[in-house]
Amino acid sequence: MGINWDEVEEQYDKGFKEYAPEGYHKVKCIDCEAKQVGSKGSYLLKFTFEEDDNYKYQSADCWISKDKDKFRYHYVKNLFMALGAPEDKAKTVIERAEDKGDYEFAVKTYEASFKNLLKKKPEVEIEVYRDDRNPKYCRAAFADKRVYMKRDTQKVADAMGGGEVIPTDEFGEIPF
Repeated sequence: MGINWDEVEEQYDKGFKEYAPEGYHKVKCIDCEAKQVGSKGSYLLKFTFEEDDNYKYQSADCWISKDKDKFRYHYVKNLFMALGAPEDKAKTVIERAEDKGDYEFAVKTYEASFKNLLKKKPEVEIEVYRDDRNPKYCRAAFADKRVYMKRDTQKVADAMGGGEVIPTDEFGEIPF
């Protein structure tokens, strides 16, 4: 029995690509998905990026504050602007989204508005960085300082007065 290797490779070799290495990368943002996370009903917006000839890219996750309304307005406005929207149009979207006073409605409006904006595939710069909690993996964040958020491990170190963060994989779950 002879195996037709050309046929096998054509069917199953999908051109595996590595995730991008640590550093800064210019990419095209192509999609946004709102995902509910945690037990308090908060959402994050998960932005995905177009693959290039060499790499696929990690998503950038941006938290949408449920409790801090004014921060949410400011942050989402800057996120729209980082993706190429003019400030006046970003403000208009936010005012319409927040007009009902319904957080869920606002998040759905933001998701739909970002999806519409991302049809243009705006080019942005992202930073790929090593996840301190799980060093086998990298994460991505927008490099634009208007939408920079501290990383989880930075928050822990800040809360501890700048002390060393204990890797949880050595001790399991820390009870506080």
